Amino acid sequence: MGSITVTMWVTLDGVVQGLGRADEDTRGGFTYGGWGPRYSDEVMAREMGVGMSRPGDMLFGRRTWQDFITAWGRLTDGNPFTTHMNAATKYVVSRTLEDADAWQNSVLLRGDAVDAVAKLKTQSDRDLSIIGSASLVRTLHAAGLIDNYTLLIAPLTLGSGTRLFEGPAPRCEFELTRSVATTKGVIIAQYTRR
Repeated sequence: MGSITVTMWVTLDGVVQGLGRADEDTRGGFTYGGWGPRYSDEVMAREMGVGMSRPGDMLFGRRTWQDFITAWGRLTDGNPFTTHMNAATKYVVSRTLEDADAWQNSVLLRGDAVDAVAKLKTQSDRDLSIIGSASLVRTLHAAGLIDNYTLLIAPLTLGSGTRLFEGPAPRCEFELTRSVATTKGVIIAQYTRR
């Protein structure tokens, strides 16, 4: 059985919404989109490159998968992250998508997210990584299916926006297995479920 690792940008007050672009996710009147890019640096690029070098497949919620198609799926820029994203098998969990043909190497997982992902996890020895997809992460975390988190904690509070753990989350302890500070003040913290 493979493991599931989540990589998520988060502010000090737990916000995960709209980090990439002003128009990325404006649900709920969120006006702070695009807060993340100013914190990128060489340290972060190196650390994310280590994660991309590990073999495995990707797992997405529908909204993030559709957004990533626009951001990464049509690029051919030679960037290692673009190459990795396009080459990886991408599982997309959705009850509403008709198919996953819009992005190469994508596989649609229909129905209940917990059931579909639990089945995939037990039937494969390949690790799965989730980037973003906060709603899917919360659902899988509540079901005990997340094994590892890599949190990129930005030195910023926003005061509003979707948070990583909104509402009740089960008690779960993690062990800090690695941490790195970037030159822009981001702490990249890796946690493994105990």
